[in-house]
Amino acid sequence: MAQISDIFTKEGIPLPIGFGEQDVNLQAKKLFSDVTYMRYLHHMGRTGLNSYSLAKSVSARKDVRNLFKQFSNQTETLYDL
Repeated sequence: MAQISDIFTKEGIPLPIGFGEQDVNLQAKKLFSDVTYMRYLHHMGRTGLNSYSLAKSVSARKDVRNLFKQFSNQTETLYDL
């Protein structure tokens, strides 16, 4: 998040407002089974590996390419787990 914020700030792009702690209820019951969560993580891992590779290949800026490389490496680690 810090790296993306830095890039946005340098480019004069307003930082988006995302979800915060006020949007999460840690006391809520689970919505889905553990199997559903595992399938979701598996699917998102595959999607992330494809998306970050494509995003890196079409990025002109070196700092953005490095960011997508980092994201890809983190996604690969998650996927392998």
